Amino acid sequence: MGKEGLDPSLFMVAGQAHLQNGDAKTAEEYFAKALRLDPSNARTQTALAVTHLAVGETTSALDELQNIA
Repeated sequence: MGKEGLDPSLFMVAGQAHLQNGDAKTAEEYFAKALRLDPSNARTQTALAVTHLAVGETTSALDELQNIA
C-alpha cells in the first residue's frame, strides 16, 4: 500500500491499459499517481518515462530515466 492507503499497483494497471489503448496522456496521469504513492518504484518510473516519450516529452523522459540510474 502507498502513503495514502491506496495501492499504487492499481494505478499502474490503469496506466498500462490506457497506454495500450493509445491514450498516453491519461496513462501519464495514472503513472504519476502511482509514483506519488511509491516514489522509489523503478518500474513505475520507467513506465512514466516511456509515456513521456510517447507524448513527445523527451526531456522529461530522460530526467525520469536518470533518476532510475
